[in-house]
Amino acid sequence: MARTLGVLLSRRSPFVIELSDEDRARLEALTRKGTAQARMVERARIVLAAAAGVNNADIADDLGIALNTVIKWRKRFFEEGIAGLVDRKRSGRPRRFSPSGSGRGQGLGVRTAGHYRRPAVEVELHRAGPGGR
Repeated sequence: MARTLGVLLSRRSPFVIELSDEDRARLEALTRKGTAQARMVERARIVLAAAAGVNNADIADDLGIALNTVIKWRKRFFEEGIAGLVDRKRSGRPRRFSPSGSGRGQGLGVRTAGHYRRPAVEVELHRAGPGGR
């Protein structure tokens, strides 16, 4: 048992992970794949550690991530298998413009609030007047 913020917590997860040879091979391949998304590699590492019998707190410490993250992905894999490790569709309003800049306003570029401001040196020179003082 572990004590966290004065609350007694069980170190043993109710979601016991048992991997088939096929699932283990897919997860291990994912952790070695150089082009895999970092979040998918992290999720695969969580599941592999859980399958090895490592408790959630130790997995979180070993991977340098939050305990809640370990609990979430361990549970999701337990309930849905490898398909559960993929991001779910998010709710909310869809994007109006793509991140690549295609669509309306293409070529204009993103302008920050400071884009139209004069540099601080130019402002100071203007305040100093014609003699520079």
